[in-house]
Amino acid sequence: MLRTHRHVVDRDGWELPGGVVDPGEDPMAAASREAAEETGWRPVGPGRTLVAFEPLPGAAQAPMSVHVWTGAVPGDLPLDPHEPGRARWIPFAEAVRLALAGELLGAGSLVGVLALQAERTR
Repeated sequence: MLRTHRHVVDRDGWELPGGVVDPGEDPMAAASREAAEETGWRPVGPGRTLVAFEPLPGAAQAPMSVHVWTGAVPGDLPLDPHEPGRARWIPFAEAVRLALAGELLGAGSLVGVLALQAERTR
């Protein structure tokens, strides 16, 4: 996860790595690229789409998706110097606690963590 400050809402909090899908780019490939750029770790192993959704369907078209992998390895490229967060591995139970405490920033992070928790408790 990334610990970051978001100026628009003037808050510090936690986020899953993520970003914009480039034109013609597959969303899963974009998620892998963003994770490597923001954390220095490249996802490996079988990956899959956990959930895809529209966060504000009555106000804006902004498709989002959350993807998961079974592992990660240190990347071979330097971190993007324009990324604002500090990456840290945290236990999944802590990510759920952060979600329930309102400490996750952004719909993608909140929906992703809670969707994985729901899947694990099914």
